[in-house]
Amino acid sequence: MCNLKVVVLQLHKASEQELWSLNPRTTHIFLTRKAKRVNSCNFIMKESTIEIHTNFPVYWKEHGLSYRVQKGANNGYDEEEDCSKATRRRKHKTHFHESGDVDIVVEDTVFRIHKMILQLASEVFSDMFSLDLKSKDKVPRIPLSNENAKDFATLLDLLYPNLFLSINWQNVEGLLRLGDKYIIPQVLKVAEHFLENNPRFNPLTALILSETFEFKKVYKEASKLVLDDFWKFRKSDDFKKLSAATQAKLYARYCDYVQGLESLNNSEYNALLVTSDNHKLKPLCAIPFVFPSEAIDKFCQLRFKSNANSEEYCQNIFGEFETILSEKDVKKADRYLFIEFD
Repeated sequence: MCNLKVVVLQLHKASEQELWSLNPRTTHIFLTRKAKRVNSCNFIMKESTIEIHTNFPVYWKEHGLSYRVQKGANNGYDEEEDCSKATRRRKHKTHFHESGDVDIVVEDTVFRIHKMILQLASEVFSDMFSLDLKSKDKVPRIPLSNENAKDFATLLDLLYPNLFLSINWQNVEGLLRLGDKYIIPQVLKVAEHFLENNPRFNPLTALILSETFEFKKVYKEASKLVLDDFWKFRKSDDFKKLSAATQAKLYARYCDYVQGLESLNNSEYNALLVTSDNHKLKPLCAIPFVFPSEAIDKFCQLRFKSNANSEEYCQNIFGEFETILSEKDVKKADRYLFIEFD
């Protein structure tokens, strides 16, 4: 049983009243007409104060009323604003299942879903639904604060077996965030698989997400493409989203590459090359420097007098390199520098 004290304010319509809470711990706003009952809850008039006694939440039912929320009150709104929109919650067009047994409210959207779907997928939702969800409504309602309705709908598209979701660069970040927050291994796995196979299309984002969610393989693969066009990605605002440690590793690895290029000016390497390949070495040292993958490819094509393996020389100069994992079966695939997740 909770005792809430609220004041009565006259609205622009004489037949209506607005009730708003003065208790900073109260999270509901109450709206009613001049009836003697508020959603089956008795109230007693005491001059300008109404005292409501109820053991369950009371929600306003009127539509089209313009009223203000007390600034600073703990009622879900931080500033004074038109809260009549809160009464206009809409059913999600795909995920309002009539056979569902719980309503999840995200922003202004109601998702009626089957608890079992989320219970099987998520430890957090499993624990949440194990609680006794009492409600005056036939179907219990759970609000999810600080969530995005579009992202939540995408999550349900992935979890419901009768639907198909294609993961892409527009939805992968939202799925990873929800998968991590609500502990949904299936979501994290399929998102990681997408990043592993598509780093070339958005390498910096892939690197940022792999660091955030600790995907070691994705981290390594994405770093290859970021290092290959390092100065371009370094100028991006998103580069700052990487941790200081990762930024430092990228800088250090690229500096090692530049030092390796500068070392090619040493006459020692010209002496080792067959005469007909001497002219091929100098262009690699020219500024602006070529992409690391291009330098590696051209150096590995050089022929040495001793028939030495040019790749061994190349690794001595530039350090370790390898192909993109998703392109390992491609003939003459490019080879890249990389860093690894600690």
